[in-house]
Amino acid sequence: MATPRLTLAHLAQQTAAQIGFTLRRWWREKTNPQVLRVEVERRLFGAPPAIAVLTVTIPSLPSTQKPSRAHALPASRPKSVTRAREQSGMRRRTARSQQS
Repeated sequence: MATPRLTLAHLAQQTAAQIGFTLRRWWREKTNPQVLRVEVERRLFGAPPAIAVLTVTIPSLPSTQKPSRAHALPASRPKSVTRAREQSGMRRRTARSQQS
């Protein structure tokens, strides 16, 4: 498992790359530890660098999240529609089966 610092550095790099900027520096907000500040820059030929400070919410760790019950599979799965058609004698006619 990656250390928290490496994870935050990766998050900062990813945030900068999403908008086509280069990462300059990043820091955690002192007043709110769930907020990461990311300073980014973009250099264009013949122009001064464009610098921006982005605010990113740090996602919570997956181990602390409770598993969702919505993704659980139902106890009884419905029968396949294809199998039901085959059992009832209904077959799909294709161009090859019609030529013969």
